[in-house]
Amino acid sequence: APESAAKIVQQMADSGKLDTAVKILAQMKDRQAARVLAELPDVTLAAQLLDKLRLFKRTAPGTAATP
Repeated sequence: APESAAKIVQQMADSGKLDTAVKILAQMKDRQAARVLAELPDVTLAAQLLDKLRLFKRTAPGTAATP
C-alpha cells in the first residue's frame, strides 16, 4: 500500500539511506512510485526523491531515457 511504503521511505530518508530509497522507487511502476511520493508528509523530501529518481532513471544502465 502507498501509505505503508511512504512510511518506509520516510524512515530510510531519516536514517540517511536516501539513495537506497530512490533505487526502490525506481523498481516500481511510475504510477505506484507517484502514489508513494504523494503519501509522504514532507513535500520537500518528496521533491528531493523525485529529482533523484529522475536522475537515476536517466543514468542507470539498461533504462531508457524518457522526457
